[in-house]
Amino acid sequence: MAVILPDRDDMGRARWYLPDQEELMPTPIVPMPSSSPPAPTLVRTPADIGATVRHARLQQGVDQTETAGLSGVGVRFLGELERGKATLRLGLVLQVLGRLGLDVWIVPRGQRP
Repeated sequence: MAVILPDRDDMGRARWYLPDQEELMPTPIVPMPSSSPPAPTLVRTPADIGATVRHARLQQGVDQTETAGLSGVGVRFLGELERGKATLRLGLVLQVLGRLGLDVWIVPRGQRP
């Protein structure tokens, strides 16, 4: 299991390490804070969640294999999530979202978080 550290490497990417490794390895698995944070994304379908996950992963410059490994899911699961499969385990979906630095808000229809 990877442990996310609060510091950044020379390129501004989050730093992480595996408990059995002494040396730090850079990875952009957690989004960098920016001056203008992305707007909330309206999600109504599994495909909306998948597109959001894929966009976040690509924006951070990581492939499916690395994202799946750091999220504690299989590559197949991540691929199915990104393609919008409707029958995936919610707990694992939330685990991937959290690892990518995404939060889920439930608000009454018509309101924004």
